[in-house]
Amino acid sequence: MEVRTNEFGSYQASFILPEGLMNGVFTISDEQTNLPVSVEEYKRPLFFVEFDKMKDGYALDQQVRVKGKAESYSGVGLDHAKVKYRVVRSGYLPYPWLYYKSIWNIETKVIAIGETVTLQDGTFEIPFELLPDPAAKKEDGGRFQL
Repeated sequence: MEVRTNEFGSYQASFILPEGLMNGVFTISDEQTNLPVSVEEYKRPLFFVEFDKMKDGYALDQQVRVKGKAESYSGVGLDHAKVKYRVVRSGYLPYPWLYYKSIWNIETKVIAIGETVTLQDGTFEIPFELLPDPAAKKEDGGRFQL
């Protein structure tokens, strides 16, 4: 391929990769340099999921119901879509900046895992209990991630 540089010495070009090649890293070369180019498959997302804002605070040993909605980008709720979830508890960290220095060993534990199905309008609920860490002080609470 022949290209012509502009007044700054740069150029642009386009080309089509041959069909049948696997995704991966390819190299583009000219007389001066070699540059790696990553080729990956892109799939446009068909839907998104939003969770309702939490209105209340919760305490350990309390049952929680997280509500959300799965919706297509055209604005239609996804009817009877499968929702898989996992809730992970990690310990309370009073000084998060010290965590990177390994002063505290913060353990994580999966406390809930499951599936549910969206309703006709795309809404769903994920129920789980805020189970405390038996080895931790109750007043330290915990951090829960869905």
